[in-house]
Amino acid sequence: MPIDFDALRTRIQTSSKVLYQGKGRTGHPFFNIWDDHHKQPDGTFSADVRLVVKPDTKGFGYRVVHKKVGYPTKDPKNFVCPKAIASENECVLCDAYMLHKDPDFDGNLVSWHEPKDREMIKKTVPITDIFKLLAPTPRLVIVVCEPALMNRKDLDPKYAGPMIFFIEKISLMRKFEALLKPFPPSYFTDPAKGPMLRFGFNPRGAANDMYSVVQSMPHAIPEEMVDNAPDPEEFTGKVKSSEEMEAALREMLPSLDW
Repeated sequence: MPIDFDALRTRIQTSSKVLYQGKGRTGHPFFNIWDDHHKQPDGTFSADVRLVVKPDTKGFGYRVVHKKVGYPTKDPKNFVCPKAIASENECVLCDAYMLHKDPDFDGNLVSWHEPKDREMIKKTVPITDIFKLLAPTPRLVIVVCEPALMNRKDLDPKYAGPMIFFIEKISLMRKFEALLKPFPPSYFTDPAKGPMLRFGFNPRGAANDMYSVVQSMPHAIPEEMVDNAPDPEEFTGKVKSSEEMEAALREMLPSLDW
């Protein structure tokens, strides 16, 4: 059950954007190192996890997405970028993103809502800033489990099993790749002998140093957990039609002719 490291490395090396982590659509929590039970006395966060790779899968999912397309107060959507899957594909969202470089829009202002103190505040912003929100950005998905949480009776039982981990920050993707590089593909995924991965987050660190990932102690996990784990590819999303993307654009900026 080795991870397809060559494919993973190729994907990471062609990525360049910085993203964030979030929650998924299945009801299971996406692994989140900001949770209270991961906070350390010095204000940093860390968690030891095992990489869980279901047999006969690549062990990861990867897509380039356009995030939060639509107006902020009307449930904006994420869209998989069809151009990132095949360069000959058309992507209306990539085309809209490139409008931030169009001199015809310089100085144009629009009303917009942005989050502040857990509320949505109405602001007037340059329309080019809205186009920039459509930038195509990478998303790496892996499956992990946290052995330290499996027998914690004070936590929700769903933490005891496999969890989907969205890695959406390119510096963390590359550190993850660098950690795997010296080892055979099956090294971190062996249920009996595989080591932990210690992910860390320092909210006061510089942009490229906020996140860390290092090898930690070996820890066995049940083989049945591995056999029954989800395939990360299931969580990457599917390409939607141009019509659906255009509808989201019309909702995002109704004054433009999409």
